[in-house]
Amino acid sequence: MSLSRPPAPTAVHSTEYDGTPILVEPEIRMLDGAVREVSVPPFVPPRTHGSLAELPFDNARIAPDDHVLSRRTEDGRWVNVTAARFAAEVMAVAKGLIAEGLAPGDRLAVMARTVYEWTLLDFAAWAVGLVTVPIYPTSSVFQARWILQNSGAAALVTETAAQAAALGPELHQLPDLRHMWVIERGHVERLAECGTHVGDQEVAVRRGMLSPDTLATVVYTSGTTGRPKGCALTHGNFLAEVDNAIELLYPVFRSRTSEEAAVLHFLPMSHIFGRMVAVACIRARVRMGHAPSLKSEELLPDLANFRPTCLITIPYMLEKVFNV
Repeated sequence: MSLSRPPAPTAVHSTEYDGTPILVEPEIRMLDGAVREVSVPPFVPPRTHGSLAELPFDNARIAPDDHVLSRRTEDGRWVNVTAARFAAEVMAVAKGLIAEGLAPGDRLAVMARTVYEWTLLDFAAWAVGLVTVPIYPTSSVFQARWILQNSGAAALVTETAAQAAALGPELHQLPDLRHMWVIERGHVERLAECGTHVGDQEVAVRRGMLSPDTLATVVYTSGTTGRPKGCALTHGNFLAEVDNAIELLYPVFRSRTSEEAAVLHFLPMSHIFGRMVAVACIRARVRMGHAPSLKSEELLPDLANFRPTCLITIPYMLEKVFNV
């Protein structure tokens, strides 16, 4: 359907650096009397250097004692993780990936729910120049195999042993896949242990080779006809999305009260929106916890225990909570 005339411009909020709201009118592009594109200027300029891999280490340098994450223990308690601690964990896993022979540009696939290890693996992989490939934990064996084949994944991390076992019969069709690790079996911790002989400088060198134009992740579509299609996003693409989201949603990411900002992340990390939320929280040093279950009977207690200051969610989830 085409429109014969453009709608009246609608102002949207942007912010100055100090949080003062300003108004920006959208730019409307017409073709043959119809609206073809509506856009607003970016809230922040595009990055000309650096990468996502720098974020944990920047946080550790700028605010080492800030609580950037909370990790749930086996007994259900939430333990805060400082910026310095998270950067150390990222470094340890990154060195383990080097020790296992993964090279810059190799694909690391992750098949897991929204768990702490997802964010840890994302930043560890980026720190050594790998490209992360998310796979929905609900994917069929055929879908998972196709994504692993199409992306040329060299390594796969699954959340459960059952997920890894289901892919066992398909391994002969995955010649590029050299490693398979399972979170629930403690393999992420073992990765950190096996890289103790790798020097910090080796990670720093790989990190320094990255630029905004370096490929960061390949996210596969869902809900489309045919086989999933991979969307390649660079570090610059991801940073542009995250930095603009932080500016647009400044009350969420820039605490304006004495209360510490906190987000309980329960959206799927295999979806780009879920990944954006996780990276934005790390970027803005907003304390984040991971909730792996979307079932109301499990999510509601998590919300009550974690006590987030805001929710970043989708209408469907709010409807589920409302109808409980």
